[in-house]
Amino acid sequence: MTPETAQAEDLHPQSKMEQLTDDVKSYVTTLFELSKLKLVDKISAAGASITAYVALALLGLLVLILFSIGAATLINAELNSAFLGYFIVAGAYLLIGLLIVLTQNNAIKKPVSSAIIKSILSE
Repeated sequence: MTPETAQAEDLHPQSKMEQLTDDVKSYVTTLFELSKLKLVDKISAAGASITAYVALALLGLLVLILFSIGAATLINAELNSAFLGYFIVAGAYLLIGLLIVLTQNNAIKKPVSSAIIKSILSE
């Protein structure tokens, strides 16, 4: 190929348009693949976090159950009763549950939704 022929091909609008079209297609494909990889990364990070939180919640629930049985048994021993301690512990949990229900919007929903949004939007 002579320099004049190469110069003529460079000036050909059809050739430049095809090159531009190929570049745009390549860019869009690469951008799409990058977006997919970012999405997979976010989903896997969220899945790992959820798994860790579920495991911690189950462990916490087990500790709470054992602590509750122990506290109720201790109260039973102090009151010389076979069952009153269990009712007292259940009543305490009922009060805590009512407090949570009454304050759930400020104490639970807002912080959790803010943490989820912050996690999703972080790069």
